[in-house]
Amino acid sequence: MNKLQRLLLAVAWSVLQTSSWVYTCPTNCNCAQYRTVSCTQVTSLKSIAPEIPKDTRKLEITEGTFYNVQESDFTEMPVKSFIHLRLTNGQLSEIQHNALDALTGLQILDLSDNILQQISSPDIFKSLFYLQTVDLSNNRLSDLPIGLFASQSNVYQINIAGNKNIRNLRGQSFQGLRSLNRLLAGGCGIRTLENDLFPAISSVNTLDLSYNQIQSLPNNDGFRSLHKLRNFTLQGNQIAALNDGQFANMDLEILDLSKNLIGTISPNTFMYLKGVRKLDLSHNKIHILPEFVFQPISSEVYDLKLNDNHALINLPLTLFNGMSKLNTLNLSSCAIKELREEHFQQDFTIRQMDISNNWLKYLPQSFVQKSMYMQYVNIANNPWECNCMIKPLLNWLKNPQSSNIIRCSAEPQMGFRTSCPSPKCEMPSNLANRDIASLMQNDIEDCVKTGSSSSAPVGIIVGVLAGLLVIVIIIFIVACYLYRRHKRGDPLVCYEAAETEDVEKKKKKKHRELKAVQGVKKLNREPRSGRGDRDYYREKKENRKIDADSSSLNESDKSFVVRNFFHSMMPDPDGHSEGTHSQSMTRKDSIDSLSQSGYGYNSRPGSRHSSQYSLNAGCKHESAV
Repeated sequence: MNKLQRLLLAVAWSVLQTSSWVYTCPTNCNCAQYRTVSCTQVTSLKSIAPEIPKDTRKLEITEGTFYNVQESDFTEMPVKSFIHLRLTNGQLSEIQHNALDALTGLQILDLSDNILQQISSPDIFKSLFYLQTVDLSNNRLSDLPIGLFASQSNVYQINIAGNKNIRNLRGQSFQGLRSLNRLLAGGCGIRTLENDLFPAISSVNTLDLSYNQIQSLPNNDGFRSLHKLRNFTLQGNQIAALNDGQFANMDLEILDLSKNLIGTISPNTFMYLKGVRKLDLSHNKIHILPEFVFQPISSEVYDLKLNDNHALINLPLTLFNGMSKLNTLNLSSCAIKELREEHFQQDFTIRQMDISNNWLKYLPQSFVQKSMYMQYVNIANNPWECNCMIKPLLNWLKNPQSSNIIRCSAEPQMGFRTSCPSPKCEMPSNLANRDIASLMQNDIEDCVKTGSSSSAPVGIIVGVLAGLLVIVIIIFIVACYLYRRHKRGDPLVCYEAAETEDVEKKKKKKHRELKAVQGVKKLNREPRSGRGDRDYYREKKENRKIDADSSSLNESDKSFVVRNFFHSMMPDPDGHSEGTHSQSMTRKDSIDSLSQSGYGYNSRPGSRHSSQYSLNAGCKHESAV
């Protein structure tokens, strides 16, 4: 038998097999060539069971109108050969206990897009030892029973996404899944992640927790058991901050944190994280990026997305340091005002870059040099200021090669080109709406210093004016303070210490003089007899006490008083015969002389107390005589 005969015989045999399948196919079903039965709008599984061909490997029923699945539904089916059962987009709300026990060879079970509200028995999969994929997505489940997958050591993928009432994921529901590689739990309304979850799914390679209600992530020890995880998706949650060592000891390739509420990123967020090739932080509320935040992962980052962070204004100069493999960079729809030369002096070769919809006024020379090796650049919708700093962009646009690089497509593809409007000047007013590429060199002024911002002189002037204003305010406050002290009669602060010292010296000197006067008086005073003498000296002592704080005599006045006082104490030649009376008459004369010299009563305000003392002393003398 030659090769042609063998080929014809094989074709004939396949035709016979196909004809036998078609002959036994149930109503409203399509029996395909690859042992697949696809049915729609089936009212019950029992109605199609007798006509399902033998050796059927896949049974697929969509839009079924039956509400439950029972064990008796499969009694007349060739279930021993089933490896794939798909009951989707129907009204299925219940799977009874032991309903799937006969499907011992089943590998793929798809019950998605039904109205299942609960799984009544945790033993529903106990006989499905060869089960590899379970799809329960887009149902109405609120919980997964404990031990549901206890016997499924071969399960490779579980999809529970779209069950919006699952609030919590427990590790006890996933015990026994030693081969689990993919866990898809997006859109489940999950708020918390129990501590026992990650040890129970430690074998996963892909974990999708997108579009839940997670507000915070576990600390740096929480993900430690996920040592095989490579694709981690947390898109569309409510995470507000990333802490130190948030992903420590993980070896990820893809980390998606987009569409959260992240506003704060710790400088050590990515410390001890390895292998990240794609990092997506887009559509958040980031306003500040720490200077070296990407350094722990810089050597592996291939795709970096920071777009749609509308509060992000400035980028650290060292942000891209060490990113030698960076290929795609998206900075669009932020509020970036400036890109500096230092940003693009690193050793990387970017192929696709999007900086559209920012507040850029010019591009640095280093960016222009990198762009000549790019495949795609989007610079649309920036307020270009056509002053001296626009020259690098102007020279680049005049290069014919730039027209092949500039794109406007949001999703650039190789070989796909769109015609973009030419970048136009927005400022200054005399060049507004002019195509930058049409500008001549004499249309713009030369820069004094290459790379300096045109707004720098304005900033310096504003800073100087602000400093002068602060100085004027300080001088005004000091002047008002001194004026108020002067108006109250208080000494100035700068002279207060000196005046205090002078006052103390004067007080001490006056105290010494008063002691000297009292000592001389005591020596020249003669003893008197009788009670009248004692009263006399007591009154004299009381009236001669002078308060140092109340005296206002200056130095010349004090000298004059002392000289006259000692002169009055000189013994009178005629006084020996008349005794005390002559001496007192001598003092009275001296008092009169003091009064006549301007130290009498009411002579002047500055010496009122002293003159009062002199007058009173005279009166006391008369009363004593």
